Amino acid sequence: MSDSASTTFDGGAEFDWENYMAHRPDYTTSKFYDLVWAYHKRHSDSYVLAHDIGTGPGNVAEVLAKRFQRVIASDPSKFHIDTARQRINHPSVIYKHCRAEDLVNAIDTNDLGQADLVTVAECIPLMHAEQAMAVFAKLLRPGGTVAIWFYGRPIFAEKGQEKSQAIYERIVGKAFERILPLKGSPMERAFTTIASWLDVVPFPQENWTDVERIKWNNDMPLSFLDKKYFDFELEYESAVGPADKIDERKDRDFWAKDDCGIEWVKRFIDAQWPWRTTNDDIGAQMEPMYEQLETAMGGKGSKTKIAWPVVLLLATRR
Repeated sequence: MSDSASTTFDGGAEFDWENYMAHRPDYTTSKFYDLVWAYHKRHSDSYVLAHDIGTGPGNVAEVLAKRFQRVIASDPSKFHIDTARQRINHPSVIYKHCRAEDLVNAIDTNDLGQADLVTVAECIPLMHAEQAMAVFAKLLRPGGTVAIWFYGRPIFAEKGQEKSQAIYERIVGKAFERILPLKGSPMERAFTTIASWLDVVPFPQENWTDVERIKWNNDMPLSFLDKKYFDFELEYESAVGPADKIDERKDRDFWAKDDCGIEWVKRFIDAQWPWRTTNDDIGAQMEPMYEQLETAMGGKGSKTKIAWPVVLLLATRR
């Protein structure tokens, strides 16, 4: 992350990681990781060292620790590192408090060029993509894998829920008024990266081969809010190489959660960003909108199916 972008997510006691994890898609028991393992197996049979970049509460590092001999979990936020350390009591996980772009200077020099896997979950938009990819190339051994993924705006997946989708997008548009202006800030680049479905992430051929860009449900936007709510012109940018393999899949069962009620939606939005407060005038304006959404979802106590737009980038170090 750039210094100014990372401060947005440095967190503190006011950020509730338990709420965040309870109101996000749970892909730990899905076949998602199997895609990563299968891709890696095609290029390497080594499972000695893995890096989890932007580890947050350590949920990905926890998965990696079951497969790799050692895991280095890094994050620019000390609060996040402390949270992950408290959550994961695993002797093979080492924690580093640093930005992704600085990681080569923070780890033992003997570990440079020795990693078998680098994972980057839900945080690549906050980084300087070209700098980050150069660092990941220095971390990996030849044949090592980088896996970068991001999920975005929830999809109200059931028939007849189009109105719910529209109301939800208005609610999020209102919530994000808390962080305006975006134009000219590091977050302008972050949201452009998301809106571009991470196509802006480069894989220079001198460092990478067998690049795959897998996109689920990309008939819907990846961005957390509709482009009309931004204070700058949101434009698609691309660094897709001519040899990159593009795989697009429409699958409303992917990562789907079938029992989402209005309280789940509220908590998802509350945990979507490190708001300093949700008990403000904007929050008050959102309350009648939530009532409209509950009605559209089917009324009091109703539950609906939520799916996700997801992108997974895979590449092998030459």
